[in-house]
Amino acid sequence: MERAEVRVSWQDGDARIARCVFASRENQLVFVRLTADGGKLDNAISLVLHDAETYGQRNIPNQYSAADAAKRTLYTGDEDYLISHALPFMYETALFYEDFAVENADGYLDLYPSVSPENTPSNIDRLKIRDSIETTKNATMDFALLKELLTNLLAGCKITGMYPEKWSTWENMLAKIRPYRINSDRAVAEWIDPYYEDNYRHRHHSHVYPVFPGSEIAPDSELYGAFERAEELRLADGIYDQSSWSAVFMAGIAARMRRPDAALLIIDIITRTCLMNNLFTLHNDWRRMGPVSCGDFRVVPFQIGANIGIPAVINEMLLQSRDHVITLLPSLPDKWERGHITGLLARGNIKVDIFWERDGGYAVLKSDISQTVGLGLGSGYRFADGKPTQTIVLNGVKRVEFKSV
Repeated sequence: MERAEVRVSWQDGDARIARCVFASRENQLVFVRLTADGGKLDNAISLVLHDAETYGQRNIPNQYSAADAAKRTLYTGDEDYLISHALPFMYETALFYEDFAVENADGYLDLYPSVSPENTPSNIDRLKIRDSIETTKNATMDFALLKELLTNLLAGCKITGMYPEKWSTWENMLAKIRPYRINSDRAVAEWIDPYYEDNYRHRHHSHVYPVFPGSEIAPDSELYGAFERAEELRLADGIYDQSSWSAVFMAGIAARMRRPDAALLIIDIITRTCLMNNLFTLHNDWRRMGPVSCGDFRVVPFQIGANIGIPAVINEMLLQSRDHVITLLPSLPDKWERGHITGLLARGNIKVDIFWERDGGYAVLKSDISQTVGLGLGSGYRFADGKPTQTIVLNGVKRVEFKSV
């Protein structure tokens, strides 16, 4: 393994400890932003490992790529891709964390340096040392991504039989991941380490990752309410610090949390404030007409995030799937009284077309293999038998009808 070593001084409360930070394995990049020798409250400096240029500070791109690889397999069922691409990449990413994660005396893993992208804890921000100091310890998103990585990697390996010598190592790491912390506002905290205080006035929603775009926390989870509360606080305090891409991410969270009117309102704000005549989206509302004012750039940059994100949010509003369950029209706004969408793909390589009107509609589902699937509907509809859920066996094409309630 190729590795670069940096010795840093780290201040954790009143205690100082030394820490070695390692570069990633071959073909991976790891970017770390470290504080100077005086500890994390001094001026931050950027150290770039592996000859790359970025102000980024984390291994998050690798974890995101690993998550996308896993999702591609879950949706397409492409086992060849799983074996040849997804699992080898996830394996290399996991090897990095075997080196990087540190087991604390309490038996849990610590991750540091750790970053909740671009956000500074409020108690650090109040010191006004500099514009931002993002380097922290045990950011919630870092652990959420690590948990997702190891869970997907183990699931894929047990299907294919790959890397059996590592299974116990990864299972042991999973067992030592810290539980999410709930703060005094009854919201999931952005940093698991209690030293750091939440900063709600920020455009990122990184700590909500386990709900969206991840799928670890489902509506029936006992922690779901704490994630909803975290997003409510972002909507209340952080709405005026959004960019177009972060606003569309907020819309995606609203769609996943089945708040259709909030999702539609955010899309409307983006199209009114950040959309040009050629339908390209810009970073922020350069005309200062609304809340998407992050950065307040007068020469405003083009940013493709919202262009890609708006169709993704609409898909999320009309179809969600997880754990062999497909939900039709899960987050349908009242204003969308009728419509149709075709060619959506649900997990299990199931193709879905949906047609709806105010009084009912139908869906056409197609599967090339025989599989049992649970079906659900958004709050405004029931299946023909009057129930909100049903279980079907798919083998070919099946039409399912529903009616309004």
